[in-house]
Amino acid sequence: MSAATLGYALATYTSAEDFLSSDQVNDTSCLITDLHLPGLSGLELYQRLRANGFAVPTIIVTGNPDETTRAQALAAGAVAFLSKPFGKKTMDDCVKTAFTWSWRSHRGSGDETAKMPSVDIRPRSHGGRQQKN
Repeated sequence: MSAATLGYALATYTSAEDFLSSDQVNDTSCLITDLHLPGLSGLELYQRLRANGFAVPTIIVTGNPDETTRAQALAAGAVAFLSKPFGKKTMDDCVKTAFTWSWRSHRGSGDETAKMPSVDIRPRSHGGRQQKN
């Protein structure tokens, strides 16, 4: 099941700055971002949104994970930090978690410590092959 089949509108942006300058920031129910973007990184984008009072459920994906960045993202409240490759079911589960978290109830409440439940997904190796979801 994808976000589009659930009835959500999808939008893509060429950079974090393009997203931040769009009129969609206030209406975003889930943000999926790569860690390595031109300009602001995906983690910096998430941190900027949080600093400006937007607790948008965010899934950060990367092909070059490192433990420090993973820990920073999850400690900051990202819904998931996904290491590529990952399966469709993994992404679907993370998106479902993001959509079910009621971030709007925290927005404007003054509770900047409110965090979403997080998921730490790393590919598993079995006999030298990646496990598929």
